[in-house]
Amino acid sequence: RNMKDTFGIAIGSDWNILPNQLTLRAGFMYESGSTKDEYFSSFLYDNHKFSPTIGLSYTIDFARIDFSFAHVHQIPVNVKNGQYKQYNLVYPEKAVATNNGKYKLFYDFIGIGANFTFH
Repeated sequence: RNMKDTFGIAIGSDWNILPNQLTLRAGFMYESGSTKDEYFSSFLYDNHKFSPTIGLSYTIDFARIDFSFAHVHQIPVNVKNGQYKQYNLVYPEKAVATNNGKYKLFYDFIGIGANFTFH
């Protein structure tokens, strides 16, 4: 699939709004893409990603409830020289690229958790 090495970096912090009760978290993540433009397809969509994140924890007595949200945005790609070919056995010289086109993607993650501590 002609993929390349990737790297990522993430940074974040948390703030105790109400000590031992309410905590706010925020962060940001970047990850480089593994797919070269000419090999992009709907099957292999992995470009540079940026993601702001936010979270909240609420603690009461023996329980902590956590909520988190991340929005991941991938940089759009316009493939003009696609290398995935649809071959025709009768006319192999007329193979056409099937992955040319514009690709745009974003997605969201939502997390909800609970932690219980019994003494």
